[in-house]
Amino acid sequence: MERTLRSVVLTLLSGKQRISEGKEESKVLEDEISYLVEKRNELKSPKVKDRS
Repeated sequence: MERTLRSVVLTLLSGKQRISEGKEESKVLEDEISYLVEKRNELKSPKVKDRS
């Protein structure tokens, strides 16, 4: 859980930095939200362990 929260915070900070560098706000937010949705979906999917 801590790793997940750290990832979310780093994603938000990345977005904030990109906006302060002059990137288009809506594009930055869209990118960061998409990234977080992907991460959430990964967490929700069942883990398959490699048995090799």
